[in-house]
Amino acid sequence: IPAAPSAPATDISPAPSPAATAIPAAPSAAATAIPAAPSAPGNAVAIAAPHPRNTAAPNQPHHRQRRSIPKAVAPLMPAATAIAIALYLTAQIALPLRHYAYPGNVRWNDEGNRFAWRVLLTEKVGMVEYRVHDPATGQSWRLTPDQYLTPLQAERMTTQPDLILETAHLIARDFAARGHPQTQIRADAFVAMNARPNARLINPQTDLAAAKPGLTPKQWLLPQP
Repeated sequence: IPAAPSAPATDISPAPSPAATAIPAAPSAAATAIPAAPSAPGNAVAIAAPHPRNTAAPNQPHHRQRRSIPKAVAPLMPAATAIAIALYLTAQIALPLRHYAYPGNVRWNDEGNRFAWRVLLTEKVGMVEYRVHDPATGQSWRLTPDQYLTPLQAERMTTQPDLILETAHLIARDFAARGHPQTQIRADAFVAMNARPNARLINPQTDLAAAKPGLTPKQWLLPQP
């Protein structure tokens, strides 16, 4: 039995793989040359370089550099407070040292002794008697401070010239109210300082009714013996 004729042989070659197929790359934008537009003849156009701040990538935020502004420094204290403190310190220094502006020994005449740094430096004992005279009538009286002051006041004033003067003015006002407006008042004031003998503190010829109080040196005080 003769064999059946076979089908003609077919050449089957393997299909080319996708990886082996070469696909031409598309031309990149960077490689594409864009010709510049021709400028008009006779007109030169200057192209400025881009500002450094504009070279950042579009997707990155632009940070502007801020200039630091110096802040005003507040004063440590108001001017009024500084002036008040300066005045207070000046008074604390000037008051204790003011006795150097007066002549004589401050421990004797007590001028500038108050508010000074001289505590317990002097021990004084005194006595005062006033001589009152009315030149219009010729009458005279002798008075002691305890007739007008309390015992404590009379004890303290005997060694302090300004209080002796103030008591003399008190007596003058009292006599003026009684009908003696022109009375003359003199004082016999004696003081013993630091166990020394008694000595006159006030000029006995001075009319204390006519003397005026004040911060100036008292001319009716006698110097320390």
